Amino acid sequence: MRCATAGAVVPAGVPNSTRPLWFAALVGLACANPFGPGDEAPTDVADDTDPPPAPSPPPEPERPQIPVRDRVEKVATATDDGTRFTWFHQPSRVFKGNPPLVVVLHGGQESDPRVFARKVDHWFDRGVAFAFPSAREAAERAKGKGKNKERGKSKQRGDEDEDDLAWKEEGDAEYVERLVAQLVTERGVDPDRVYLVGFGSGGELGWKLACESTAFAGYGLVSAGLLRTEASTCPMPGLPVKLAVFQATEDPWLLWTGDETWVAVNEAMSTFGGRMRCDLASPTEVLRDDLDPDDGARVTERTWTCPDGALRLYELGGPSRGWPTRTPGERGGTATHDVDTMDELARFFGFPGAPP
Repeated sequence: MRCATAGAVVPAGVPNSTRPLWFAALVGLACANPFGPGDEAPTDVADDTDPPPAPSPPPEPERPQIPVRDRVEKVATATDDGTRFTWFHQPSRVFKGNPPLVVVLHGGQESDPRVFARKVDHWFDRGVAFAFPSAREAAERAKGKGKNKERGKSKQRGDEDEDDLAWKEEGDAEYVERLVAQLVTERGVDPDRVYLVGFGSGGELGWKLACESTAFAGYGLVSAGLLRTEASTCPMPGLPVKLAVFQATEDPWLLWTGDETWVAVNEAMSTFGGRMRCDLASPTEVLRDDLDPDDGARVTERTWTCPDGALRLYELGGPSRGWPTRTPGERGGTATHDVDTMDELARFFGFPGAPP
């Protein structure tokens, strides 16, 4: 910045011998104000900058580019009434020791397990093995022996046509347990870290296995009901286990309040919580962020403290029924997009690399 000395005049009467000193003093006084004359001095400016933007939602899970069909192999399992088939994903790397195994049961009888695998394939090659068993009817249909009949659904899950249920046959539970034993022996999965995840009727079989089996360390059950007959005689010999339930409050097929066939959701949690000696009176409750306001749902996460495992309920407020996911390409249907089922279960089960 320049000093404001232009046009300065030495007053008359100042001796010639002292004029240089007087001019130097004038320059010093002018340069003491680096902004020049007062009318050029800056004025305070109000801070009118915008507030910082709100934090963005977490990124959606990255979907692998390799198709599921190229990342699974077919495994045959001998059962008492024939051979049944499973699609199996062996992880390319293991974090430590033998990998955990997640058995994923689809819901509808028409479901292709490899198509259903798209709901969890963002967890492929992350140190976890996955098995996708085929329901009996789907396997028979693939061999040209399946039934072809009209199927209908009622408004209450308890009255749904039995032909729509994928996992309804005698021997289904035994098949799943035999598959687990086979994969432990032949594929080296960790027998102490085997988990079952089920949707719809696959989740209903999961409730049955949670009551009767010792093969699983945890369960994740989505839009699935607990039968009253199962709840009344549920010994749970496999304790301790981790049990997580995802259920919508306005599910048109499975009533939140239960009916003559299915127990209410809160009753199911109390039934298992009592067996697991949980502190049912004091759950930790978290209202999850509304990451997708357009899905019409808010997710409330409730976790109970249990000495014999862990118990968690994801209450999906609204009519959401599908598989909760944040995976790209899964935006259709009625599922909430505020949480991702597999990410939540990985965190709940304690898998390395799970979201915090």
